[in-house]
Amino acid sequence: MNLWVYNLREMQRRPGRMLLTFLGIVVGLAAIVATRLTLSTVDRAYRDLFEGVAGKPALEIVAPGQSGFAADLVSGLEHIRGAQAVLPRIQGAAALVSASGSVAVPVLGVDRTGAADWPVREGQPLAREDDALLDPGLANSLHLRPGQSLEIWAPAGSFHLRLSGILQPSPVSAAAGGQMIVLLACAQRLFNLPQRINSIQVLLAEDADPAAVHTAIARCLPAGLMVQPPGMRGTLARSTLLSAEQGLSALSLVAFLAATFVILNTFLLNFSERRKQIAVLRSLGASQRQVLYLLLREALLLGLAGAGAGCISGVFLAVGLNYLMQKFLGLTLPSMKLSTSPFVLAALLGPGVSAAAACLPAWHASRRPPLRELLPQWAHREEALPCWPWQTGLFLLVLGIVGEIVLVVGGLSDTLRRHLLIPVVALLLVGGVLALPLVFLPCLRLLGALPLRLEGRFAVQQLARYPGRTSLTSGVLFLALVVAIAFGQALRATLRDLQHWYRQTIVADFLVRGAMPDSSFTLAPALPESLAEELRRSGAAAVDYIAFLPAEVETQQVLVLARTFAADRPLPLDLHEGDETSVRRGLLAGEVVLGTGLAQHLGLHRGDRVNLNTTQGPCKLRIAGTAVEYAGGGLALYLEWETARKLLDPPGVHVFLVSKRTGDASLGAALHAFCAQHHLLLQSNADLRSLIEGMLNRVSGALWGLMILAFAVASLGVVNTLTRNVHDQLRAFAVLRALGLRGGQVCRIVVVQALLLAGLSLAPGVLAGAGMAYAIQRASAAWTGSPAPFQIDFRLIFGVCGLAMGMAV
Repeated sequence: MNLWVYNLREMQRRPGRMLLTFLGIVVGLAAIVATRLTLSTVDRAYRDLFEGVAGKPALEIVAPGQSGFAADLVSGLEHIRGAQAVLPRIQGAAALVSASGSVAVPVLGVDRTGAADWPVREGQPLAREDDALLDPGLANSLHLRPGQSLEIWAPAGSFHLRLSGILQPSPVSAAAGGQMIVLLACAQRLFNLPQRINSIQVLLAEDADPAAVHTAIARCLPAGLMVQPPGMRGTLARSTLLSAEQGLSALSLVAFLAATFVILNTFLLNFSERRKQIAVLRSLGASQRQVLYLLLREALLLGLAGAGAGCISGVFLAVGLNYLMQKFLGLTLPSMKLSTSPFVLAALLGPGVSAAAACLPAWHASRRPPLRELLPQWAHREEALPCWPWQTGLFLLVLGIVGEIVLVVGGLSDTLRRHLLIPVVALLLVGGVLALPLVFLPCLRLLGALPLRLEGRFAVQQLARYPGRTSLTSGVLFLALVVAIAFGQALRATLRDLQHWYRQTIVADFLVRGAMPDSSFTLAPALPESLAEELRRSGAAAVDYIAFLPAEVETQQVLVLARTFAADRPLPLDLHEGDETSVRRGLLAGEVVLGTGLAQHLGLHRGDRVNLNTTQGPCKLRIAGTAVEYAGGGLALYLEWETARKLLDPPGVHVFLVSKRTGDASLGAALHAFCAQHHLLLQSNADLRSLIEGMLNRVSGALWGLMILAFAVASLGVVNTLTRNVHDQLRAFAVLRALGLRGGQVCRIVVVQALLLAGLSLAPGVLAGAGMAYAIQRASAAWTGSPAPFQIDFRLIFGVCGLAMGMAV
């Protein structure tokens, strides 16, 4: 018997239901594809930011804080077995002045022999000491051509270079939105490193053992130098994105889970509606296996079509997410690479999950006795809801709760905790949906006992008549409610904490810098410290410094925030351990303040000692206190400026914090004139606050967009269920209309069913969402070390409940 034609005909008979289910699959898979493509692009940008400018060597030798060192300190490396070439380099960031504003650009200084490794597409290669090469994308965006003059700000001051050529396009040169190549002598002038370098790139032979070469090099290095993979500094940059990555991944998972339950509900409806047709097929000789394969083929066809459309939609969605992430990071992302893994995953999940969701309904449908299904009294009867779904749900809930407890109080590493968060959330969500009938069905029976109007009684009776489809549809809405409340609460709490942190740490009236850094402060141009005196002559009451220095603490990559701390002004730290007086005294005495995230990661507290790798070698510093810090993903520490100068030798000042005298309204105009004359970036405190809030709002927009997708998928399930309910009630409605029921009353019955589906999901959804929000807050506190009091956001809850009711209707 050829059943393919039957498959297609049955799918065409229900175009509306199949379209809604198809859209659910598309939305769920598109969210997964888009988030994976976006996160892959961001990860590649930060990895290539260092691997790319290094020419992709195997190993690099650097000093903490990007400080310089004499090349002869590491002589003899070329004789190490497996080392093919030893290349002296200078790596840093500069502010490139353009008509549209200054931009931060990575700079690579190479010797004359290494300059040949950078072929030019247009112009001439490096010849003179003031020559520079630019990435083609960067040159085009700034409308630069060979022969033009380039003005840049670097740690040694303002310089004019000649653009001698445009680099050949390559994946390396595309990293981080472009780069500048100069000769080593020029880089030494720019970064104030006479007769010094700040990086040595070691290229390995093809047959070399990287671990053995790493060990051999480490034995040869003097104190204050370390060997590491070239992309190691990108690790800290990528750690700042973990929260956003987890939010995007979790919400894409939720959209897909919602789509899965919609698929299950659709096939339950389809197979229940086609009982008589399946019984006829069995009577005509179709075996149980043929019927099972027949029904599973429909699921596979739908899943394959949804996977194809989901992949295409995911690419378009990824373009939008890439744009939002680019604005948030302040970094030009490389062009999106369509790697195969997201599409392979979607191609497997689409038909796989569709078939899995249809497997149980198809198995039951294929094993029903044909004779019984052909009897009139069985035509519209739905089997009682079995016990195993809610029992499985309770089991999954217990597993999820245990997992959450382990995440909060267990002795797991941060990496393992972050990897376990998404599976734990999935267990809680799936368990909650499966266990929902324990709450939902008793509520329906309670409503049925109340003296309701005619429309309400009919609506309750219809929902109670089909507990399976009703519970699944309500479960999808429950899923969307829980996630929107839990993640929305966590997101809004994070934004409040960030605003409080910003007000505590950035207390200056104006900020002066060369160009805006990226959000991880990895690409931050430094300015000469001597500019502070000129800023004071402009009328500033005080000028403080901040520098962002990469370093290493106990083998952990960290961000050192070196800054000045005036004795006559409030301490600009959001302290968690320690009081202002003792912490200030400790900082001025050479002690350190750890970010709460780093302190939690290392298990250290005030009064302990931390081992910081410095230019003189490992140095044990006493912890004066801990403070809430979001820079570097919380893996940050504070040093007083003079202490940092001794230990890490900062290349310059990344930000000048300028404070005005009380009542002085002229400082802004004076600074504006000074910065315009010298082509520096001036920001008021309000400007920077607006910029930060705009960056955060973009990420918030992406997360809220995925939440709305989850609600959209849930609404598809409601439409499916109501459509089937109306179909089952056609005869009853006709009889009621003949007895005098008006058309408006029929419409109200359907609307009341939709409101009941959503309304009965609200209470368990709100409670579960608030509980999950509390669990997320506790888990976040366990990672960041900065517990904040848990507060329920009632405005958010009312808004989400209103959205759920609106989507249902």
